[in-house]
Formats: sequence, C-alpha cells, structure tokens
Amino acid sequence: MLKTWDIFDTLIARRCIYPQAVFQIVESVSGFPSFSRARLLAESDLLRRGGNFILDDIYRQFQILTNAPKDVCDALQEMECTVEFEESIPITENLRQVKAGDILISDMYLPENFIRRLLDKAGLLEPVEIVITNSGKS
Repeated sequence: MLKTWDIFDTLIARRCIYPQAVFQIVESVSGFPSFSRARLLAESDLLRRGGNFILDDIYRQFQILTNAPKDVCDALQEMECTVEFEESIPITENLRQVKAGDILISDMYLPENFIRRLLDKAGLLEPVEIVITNSGKS
C-alpha cells in the first residue's frame, strides 16, 4: 500500500528544533549583522506574494533587502545549507516504515537534490518520489 510522508519533523528533524535557530547559527558563524532578521523578512516577503519559491529566490530577496554583494549572499546561502545538513537528524522509527514507491512531501524551500542528501544522511535507502511545494501540502 502506497503511503505519503511529510519529510520534515516526520522523517527528519533538526537538533536545534526551530528553523530560526539555523539562521541564528549562520548569523553567529558568519558575523553578518542581523542576518536572522533579514533572512526571515526575505522569506516572509515571498510568502506574502504567494506562489512557489526556492532558496535561491529567498536569497535574491535577501540581497535586495540588505544590499549585500552577491558573493556574500552566495556564501551565506551555502552556510545555511551546511548548518541545515549538520543539524539534521533522522527520525528512525518513521524512516524504517518508508517503502519503495512511497511519496515524500515537503513544504520547504530547499531544492530536491539537497533534501535527497538529507534523506541519504538519515539512512533512507528506498526509492521514493519527492513532491516539494511551499504552497501547502494539500
């Protein structure tokens, strides 16, 4: 029987629990003042506009809001992904139930190839389809 699974907080969690903590870690490591606030504002601007967007879109909006150089924004985006990867932990009891052909769903802005890396790190071996939309899971 085919099942659908939410990826984040069902199959993968973060050690830091709240997504904003990832931004606070990036701010601390990067030394970029008010990174966390600007990063949250960039994402909320895109949410207000509606429609799907990805992490690249968030950082384009971040660049507009902060007037930071593109290379700095690229480095911050890479740092965010590194922190996401380091903070991710498997929810093993759920991962064990995923079967080949199941569908994994995410309302995250992270790209599919990155989410697959997180799932690989978590130990998911089954071939699955991933559906990503930040317009809601329904």
